[in-house]
Parts: sequence; structure tokens; C-alpha cells
Amino acid sequence: MNRYRNNRNNDRKKKLGNKKSDAYIRMTFSELMEEAIEQEEKGERYGDGKKARNFYENACNLYEKAHNKEKQDFTCLYNWARVTYILATFSKPAYSTQKIINLLQLAIERFRSALNLNPKALDAMFNLKQALSSFGEICLDEVSEQAALPFFKEACDLGDQVFKLQEETYRNAQQNHHDELEHEHDDEPTTSNTTNTTNDEDIYIEEVDTITINSLIETLTTNAEDLNNLSTIIEDNAESEKLYNEALEKLKRAEELVKEAEQKSKSKKENNNENDNNNNDDDDDEIDLNSIDSTYATILSSRGEHLFNTLGIFDAMFFESALDHQNKVIQRIPESSNSQVVYQQKAQELCNKADILCSFAETLMNNGESIDEHSPSQEMYREALAAYEKALTFEDSNNSIICKIGDMKLTLAHNYLLLSENKEDDAYQSMLQLIRQGLDIYKVALKNNVEQPVEPEIYLRIAKGLSYYDDLTKQCQGMLQKFVQMGGSLEMMEDDRQFVNFDFCDDIKNKSWFIQGMKQLE
Repeated sequence: MNRYRNNRNNDRKKKLGNKKSDAYIRMTFSELMEEAIEQEEKGERYGDGKKARNFYENACNLYEKAHNKEKQDFTCLYNWARVTYILATFSKPAYSTQKIINLLQLAIERFRSALNLNPKALDAMFNLKQALSSFGEICLDEVSEQAALPFFKEACDLGDQVFKLQEETYRNAQQNHHDELEHEHDDEPTTSNTTNTTNDEDIYIEEVDTITINSLIETLTTNAEDLNNLSTIIEDNAESEKLYNEALEKLKRAEELVKEAEQKSKSKKENNNENDNNNNDDDDDEIDLNSIDSTYATILSSRGEHLFNTLGIFDAMFFESALDHQNKVIQRIPESSNSQVVYQQKAQELCNKADILCSFAETLMNNGESIDEHSPSQEMYREALAAYEKALTFEDSNNSIICKIGDMKLTLAHNYLLLSENKEDDAYQSMLQLIRQGLDIYKVALKNNVEQPVEPEIYLRIAKGLSYYDDLTKQCQGMLQKFVQMGGSLEMMEDDRQFVNFDFCDDIKNKSWFIQGMKQLE
């Protein structure tokens, strides 16, 4: 189960400081950089939508022009790489799969070039790790597990390197702060000599790559995700188990850091040091506990799926523990806020819970559970639907969530079809009611199609739903044809059954227009 990768704080910009340009007939390097940063900040303010993406595209083009003027400037090259990565992972609206692949390749190439100029740039190292992991995920979805393998391996190795350097920088900063406090309590005035002895690289690390407890947690949690992804595609079971355990160790290390920070904060208060001026310590910052629990949920659920799919071992504990962790995350995020970012987080975490419930339910059914209206798997699907619907209350125009609700309606409809004995019984009528609800929700997604284009599979699913209504045959034909026009194929149809287990009505499969449509897909 590949869940949404939250990039959190990995998009920190490197600014030009106080460099200003005089009036030039042509734009200078400094002018190009300032304009690029301005365009990027406009994209950040818009957040989602085509306007936001256009601003990022403008920023990317300006960074490229600036780079052509000063090819050895690290700040410019790093920003160019970072905005390229933002565009590759932009989701509302997202680019085509091929465009995303191209952008990820460019981002990786540009991060590598930036690191050639400054090998110890921690933000650049972290972002390269993230880009490699993103490329591994798209290889899993679009190419093969073997194609993804080297990218996840490099991401894991780089994650270890980043954490080691980050922790060293973090500890040094803490020690320096402690030494400064000791000097403040000396009777004789002291003069700091650190400014004169630090070299350019140290200045870069201290002033730009500020390392906080949350930076360390972010590196550990994303590295745990990479190790878990690697564990699911390694064929050797012993090696897979080893990688999974390594992922859990990363999360345990993150929990140790949290305890350490909490103990330090407690000691600080006990010593009446709450008012100390502390520029290098993040004791008073809110510790990101959610990323730890969210990653636990992802890894545990994924492991439960992996063990069943590869070894036939079903252990409900993995899914139950995953849900416990995910519920902690949801409970920490407030129901009301003045921040749209908070609402987006709430919606995302509710969707993550729904994803886990769906995985749990599917695994139960594949393990031979006897299906009835109130079997555990069906209750889980209903709970997942409720979670998606609640998520939509926080992001009411999010097409991804809207389509998920439509998908759940079809999934539940299919399960009623399995219980039905004839077209007149209650189970069949319940199925038709759920299909109709699903079709209505898909219509909402199609209305949002300009800003948030839907995948071709949505047209396929709508066509499947329409096939159960004799008076909607023409509309069914139209939606199937739309799927064909958008590049649909028989392979896509087969793959889609893995995501939404729902098929066309048997009565329609012998119709000449349907057979012709299938030939077009070949």
C-alpha cells in the first residue's frame, strides 16, 4: 500500500541574503534569483491548483536561466533542483505519469550536481533521498519491483548518512549552547571566538541547515518508510524480515529522541531556565509525534499485507496495531482551526485510516472470511467509507477523496452482489442503491475535472456502474468510449480490479457494442 508521502519540511529555500542589483538593461543573475524566489513564494501562497503550479513552473524556468549565468552557484542549483522536485510531486493537478518520471529524473540529476558543489549540504542530501524514494515508488506502480530496487537501496543508504551528519550537527549545536550559558555565568566578561574560527562550510550548516529535533525525526521516519518499501520487494524472506526490523528500529530511535527532548525540557523548567534566550535549541518547539505514529501505521499495515501475499500468513495484529497508531494521529489534529493546512492534514490522516481499513478488510476476505452483510470485512468497509466522507468535510473539493468515496460505494455494491440470489431480492436492490450513490459522487469529481483531472479508470468505473441499469446503456457506452479515448487498455482494466473489485454486468458483456469496445482496447 503506497500512501501519500508527506514531504513536510523538506522544501526549505536557500535565499540570496542581501544581494541586490542595480538597474540593468538585461536581467542579471541576482535579479533572476529574486524573481524566481518571488514566483515560488506566490506558488506557496496559492498552495493548490493550476495557478500555484504555474508559479512554480515560472520559478523553475527562472532558476534555470540564473544557473546558466552562474553555473557554480550552489544556492541557485539547489533551488532549481528543489522546485523541480516540487513540480514532480505536485498533486492538484498532477502531471501525466511520464511527465512526473521526467521531472523526478531531472530533480535527481540536479540535486546530485548541487551536492558536487557542496557535498555537506544536508537539505540537498535529504531532498535527493526523497526524490530517489519517490522515483522508486513510481517504478513500483508503473514499471517493476526490480526497477525500483536500486532507488530504494540508494535512498536507504543516503538516509543513514544524512541522519549521522544531522545528529552530529545537532549535538554540536547543543554543546555550543551549553558552553555559552556557562560563559554567561562567569564573573569575567567573555568574548566568543567561534565566529572567527568557523569556515564557510560550518557557516552553511549552522545558518542554513539548522537541525532541530523534528529534522531528526523526519529523517528517521522517511528512512523507515524507505526500508519498509525495500523489504516488500526483496525476494529473500530473511532479508525482508531484517529490513522490516531495521525500519522499526528507526522509529524506536525517533521515540528515544522524543523522550530525550521531553526530559531535557522538564529539567530546564525545574531549574527555572524557562526564560533563557536559546537560539539553537528547539525544546519549546512542538515535537512532531504524528509523523512517528503515522509511519508506524504505514509500516505495520504494509507488513500485514506483505506476509499474507507472499507467505500466506494472516496476522490481524499488524492491522490492529496500525489502526491504533493512526487513531492517535487523528486525535491529535483538532477538528476546527483557522489554518487550511490543519484541515488538509486531518483529511489526509482520515484517508490513511480508511486505506488501512480497506487493506484489512480485503485481507480478511482473501483469507476465506464468509461474507454476509455484517461480517467484519463489511463493517470495516463501511467504517472506511465513513472516514473518507468525514475527510471530505475538511477538503470538500478534493477530487482524490471524492473518487475514493465513489470507489467504496462500488466495493460495497459488489459485496451485496455476492449475497444476491436474484434481481428482486433485498441484496440486489441494496447493490443498485449503492451504485447509484457511487455514480452521483463520481459526477461531482467530473465537475472538478478542469482543476483536478481524473484518471481514465474513473470513466471505466462509471461505465461499470451504469451497465447495471437497462435505461442507461447509452451513457454506459459513452463512458467506456471515453476510457478508450483517454488511453485505456485491457491491461488497465485488469489492474483496476485490484483497486476496485467491481465488474460490468454480465448481461451487457454479450452486446455487440461492448465486444467492439473491448476490441478497441486490445
